[in-house]
Amino acid sequence: MVPRPGRSQEKNATTSWITHYPTQCSLVVHSAYLGMVKPLLKAGKEHEEMEKLSEKIKSLEEAVAKGDENRKQLESQVLKGLRLQALLKVAGLVEEKNQLFLNLEKEKANLQDAEERNQKLAALKADLDKQLAEVQYEQEIAEHKKHAQDLELSLKKAESEKQVSRDALNRR
Repeated sequence: MVPRPGRSQEKNATTSWITHYPTQCSLVVHSAYLGMVKPLLKAGKEHEEMEKLSEKIKSLEEAVAKGDENRKQLESQVLKGLRLQALLKVAGLVEEKNQLFLNLEKEKANLQDAEERNQKLAALKADLDKQLAEVQYEQEIAEHKKHAQDLELSLKKAESEKQVSRDALNRR
C-alpha cells in the first residue's frame, strides 16, 4: 500500500531517484506507514469481528434455547409416556381386579347352587332312606307273615297228621 503522496509521485515519475528506485521507495513508504495503518485496519475489523462474534453468540444462544426446548419436549414426552405406561398398568390391574371380582361372583353363585343341590340331595337321600326303611319294614312284615303262614300250615299239617294218627290208632 502506497500513501497518496507516493502515488502521485509514482504517476509523475520525473525525478531520477523515483525512476531508479521505485520499488524501494514504495517499500520504504509502505513499511513506514504499515505500522501506523495496521492498527487502524484492525480497529475497523474489531468492530466487524465483534459483530460476527455477537451474531455467533446469538446463534449459539438460539441453538441452546432450541436444545433446551427440545430437551423439555422430550422430557415431557418421556413423562407422558411413563404416565401412559403407568395408566395402562393401572388400567390392566383394574381390569384384572374386575375379572377376578367377576370370577369370585361366579364362584359364589356356583357355590350357592352347589349348596342348594347338596341340600336337595340331602333331603332326597333322607326321603329315600325313609322309603327304604319302610320297604325293609314291609319286607320284614311280609317275611314274618309268610313265616307265620308256614308255621300255621305246618301246624295244620301236624294236627291233621296227628288226627290221622289218632284215627289210625282208634281204628285199630
